Amino acid sequence: MMTMRREDSLTNMAEDYIAIIYRLHEKKNTRIKISELTKYIPSSPSTITEMIQRLAAKEYLDYEPFKGVKLSRKGTLVAEKILRRHRIIERFLTDILDLNPAHAHSEACRLEHTVSPIIEERLYKVLHKPATCPHGNKIDTRVKESHLIDVYSLNIGEKGVIKKLVDEREEILKSIYSLGLQIGVRFKIASKDEERVLIDLEKHKPVLLDRRLAETILVEKLI
Repeated sequence: MMTMRREDSLTNMAEDYIAIIYRLHEKKNTRIKISELTKYIPSSPSTITEMIQRLAAKEYLDYEPFKGVKLSRKGTLVAEKILRRHRIIERFLTDILDLNPAHAHSEACRLEHTVSPIIEERLYKVLHKPATCPHGNKIDTRVKESHLIDVYSLNIGEKGVIKKLVDEREEILKSIYSLGLQIGVRFKIASKDEERVLIDLEKHKPVLLDRRLAETILVEKLI
């Protein structure tokens, strides 16, 4: 009997580490420190460090104590496969099963470890080969978007359209979607200070965003 595909015999937890590091590096473009990983991985710093060292020994990561970690080319290739599968599953859960987008991420995190390449490609075709996940992240991770900026970076009076949500933790996504914010929503910056930004939406009441949350929402600036 044929067994389910693994990424080079990695455990589910190891795959999660690699995917999380990829997402964080994609957002910050710098080495990721252990203290940052504790926000995304429910383990102690010592446990996280142990796993990081294990993955580094297998050449999935480049780890420097006190400086942080980044993926090697080998690790990046694994992460791209995992995230492509994850984002296709998210689309299936939202588009076909009508699951809430905030819940779809956590469900896809569980399913991504068991879906085979055959099912992955069948889902992709059934969904008519979508370009992004429900949160605007590219399914083809090789495609980069340099023209996007975060909401907080816009000046008062400037307009934008939401294109991508970079922090896919369920509690963050719930906060964003509960405010009526989603991919494709247009808005204008009404006011901002060092801690918050107020945005006017076209079809909803104004929304006051904490700066940290605003910086997780990437937009295309409108002229």
